[in-house]
Amino acid sequence: MTDSQRGRTENEEYYIYRKERHPLPRPCPPRATDNEHRKYGHMRLDYLKTYRKAQYTTLLTQGVLAAHLSALDAAARYIVEKTTTELAKQRGIDENLKSTDPIRWTREMNNCKAAAEEIALQEVIYT
Repeated sequence: MTDSQRGRTENEEYYIYRKERHPLPRPCPPRATDNEHRKYGHMRLDYLKTYRKAQYTTLLTQGVLAAHLSALDAAARYIVEKTTTELAKQRGIDENLKSTDPIRWTREMNNCKAAAEEIALQEVIYT
């Protein structure tokens, strides 16, 4: 017998039923497999759990936490990439420097990326 034959909707599998009472949400909602969050998503998750517990609980119970983390991760990665290239261009870091002095080029690019990450953390993650 399939779920549609039992009269279940697709969201009902996420609830626990107890003796014909109202449905109770499961303690751990299922993970979304299509939403993927990486470094910045995990940083946002830690921030929400530590400093924004109400917002974390709301996102978790509504089932949109994974999508939220994935969207913020993508936004933060975009900001870091864009800001890194802008800072490198402003500071005159180019392929010529890379070929003549690779150690200095690496140092300067790491500096640009660190500054870009700080900007992304303040604008996206810790807001």
